[in-house]
Amino acid sequence: MKCPKCGMPLMKDSDHHFCPYCGHLDEDRQIKMKTEDKETDMELFLGDDYLKIINNDTWLSCLLLGPLYFCYRGFLLLGFLLMVLEWFIWYLVLRLAAGGIVLLLVFLVMFLFTRGFFMTFSNMICLHFYKKRIEKIKKKYPDSYREKLENMDYGNDTVTIILICFISACIIGFFLYIYSI
Repeated sequence: MKCPKCGMPLMKDSDHHFCPYCGHLDEDRQIKMKTEDKETDMELFLGDDYLKIINNDTWLSCLLLGPLYFCYRGFLLLGFLLMVLEWFIWYLVLRLAAGGIVLLLVFLVMFLFTRGFFMTFSNMICLHFYKKRIEKIKKKYPDSYREKLENMDYGNDTVTIILICFISACIIGFFLYIYSI
């Protein structure tokens, strides 16, 4: 039996099934084993998303969003720069393609290549930049940085999601315009 919260194998005692990794207890209760000394700074900062990012369980989001995944994770500038770079690469390759079915196949290959890159490396890149943010927080709040990390918002807010939807609509419109020319 697997834990519904983190997916790790559950253990059983005489009365309950429980997860030794995240503390999930049957009947949707939680074993309180969270201590400051046992959690890393990254676990405090990312909270529930820590295991998803470490285990790369966000691969589908990376595939669908591509560089906009970085915007979703709170790195707006990086996301926009990588989006422009991805568009530029697609533009160069599509300009070299002949047309017709070849153009469609080349676009499909380039899409899979660039999105494969994002699926593979996005979370590693995010973790690198999260470490940089944590270091800044540690320098700014040396005595209370763990509390700041636990209460810090690192992305995923409503404005970012709306911005991603808007940019996605612009991307689709851009490619429909290019394809119609």
